[in-house]
Amino acid sequence: MKRKDDFYEEDFYESDDEVDLKDLLFTLFRRWKLIVLIGAPIFILGVFFAATRPTIYMAEMTMMISNGRNISATSLDGGELSVNQKLTTTYSEIARSKTILKNVIKKYDLETSLIGLKNSVTIDPVEDTELIKLTYKNEDPILAAAIVNEIGNEFMLKVRGIMNFQNIKVIEQAEIPTDTLPKKRMIILFISFALSIMIGCAVALLIEFFFFKLRKEKDIEKVLGVSSLGTVENFEKEEDIQNKQLFFKNFKNHKINESFRNIRTKLHFLNEKESSRTILITSTVSKEGKTLFALNYAMSLAIAGKKVLFIDCDIRESKTQEIFGFTFNRGLESVLSRKCGVEDVILKNVENNLDIIPTKNISNNVTELFLGDEMSSLLEKLEKDYNTIILDTPSLSQATDAAILSKYCDGVVYIVAYNQLKKKELEYGESILNNAKANVYGFVLNKVDESEKYYLDNNVYWDRYKIFRDNYNDKKKSFKIGLKNLLKNY
Repeated sequence: MKRKDDFYEEDFYESDDEVDLKDLLFTLFRRWKLIVLIGAPIFILGVFFAATRPTIYMAEMTMMISNGRNISATSLDGGELSVNQKLTTTYSEIARSKTILKNVIKKYDLETSLIGLKNSVTIDPVEDTELIKLTYKNEDPILAAAIVNEIGNEFMLKVRGIMNFQNIKVIEQAEIPTDTLPKKRMIILFISFALSIMIGCAVALLIEFFFFKLRKEKDIEKVLGVSSLGTVENFEKEEDIQNKQLFFKNFKNHKINESFRNIRTKLHFLNEKESSRTILITSTVSKEGKTLFALNYAMSLAIAGKKVLFIDCDIRESKTQEIFGFTFNRGLESVLSRKCGVEDVILKNVENNLDIIPTKNISNNVTELFLGDEMSSLLEKLEKDYNTIILDTPSLSQATDAAILSKYCDGVVYIVAYNQLKKKELEYGESILNNAKANVYGFVLNKVDESEKYYLDNNVYWDRYKIFRDNYNDKKKSFKIGLKNLLKNY
């Protein structure tokens, strides 16, 4: 199953580091709704917290301590300053002791706890001086000044009583503050915004890690060991597709039509048999768009003048009747059971150059129908009348029919739906075809979201750039014409 063709180039891709960065950025781009959903409540809480920040006042009291020298001294050496700094640390603990704080709480009937009051009181030395500053923060400026002065007075009494130390004096009593402390709302908003983005991105990356689905052609190539034949957009969302089924002939989306033409060309060069060839279409799981791809690929060949036969081999879950709306009593299952001839079930000229062998849904002994010689004989007979025969088979997770039928075919086209398969699921499908020694031409990345198509490979970057460039030039040209006409009127 391991093979390479002329369309595969090793140096087509970027370096691993660049790819990893691109993967990371693209994951965040894909999950932007989740990031917003998770980050918005965090940012809203930050806005609420910033908006409800209380108005805080800080009262300040200045005191002076000395080592017993006259306070009017004009100079202090380093040793004396060191002693005073140690005394400042000791005084800080005394000022915030339980005894002093309990007295203050009792006197002013404060509702705060000892720990709350202790955290609101600070004592800091003024560098290279004998001064210390006692501060307290509160929403009430009058109460803030009163508490600072009370703590300062209690502190001096405590020091004089314990240490018999008289050289501590108040330089400035605390006055009622008039200026409020900065509420730092912008800082809070910035931090909450940054947290919302970081947490949202972290959750998005975790989800991507645990629920990763295959999206990149390079990742699929590593599993299957074959090259990409092309990509097809998710045309099922288009409103102008009649019945969203056989659209290739009259579909207006030229990009999707061109995708099928490119795939048709690649498959042509992969197998240049002059006689008829048989191609099997399969996928790993259901709902990967396998049948719709097979039908429209068949239509692209028929329009190119090839005589094409589409055989519905998905006997368990046939969609032929649902897609075309016609009724039939017998199909492929009747031919393989020898209940009728193939001429009795072929639907001629469903479209120009396109014939179809339908099948009816049955559930018993399906695999046995393909194991016999009837299928091989049938294909040998039909190859004389058609340029290309396309077999639409069940997904590999449903049955092994595709593996059995692959030995009757020239090659297999593997359909992989974009962002639908896990790596283990694709590895399971690959192992089935590998055990059957199937000749896999390549894979088609199907149902690609147009908004994410630029992620796939370099040629799509140019495609998106061309769309942007043409759109921009058209708008620019229209603006110039409109402006020119407007000036003419004046």
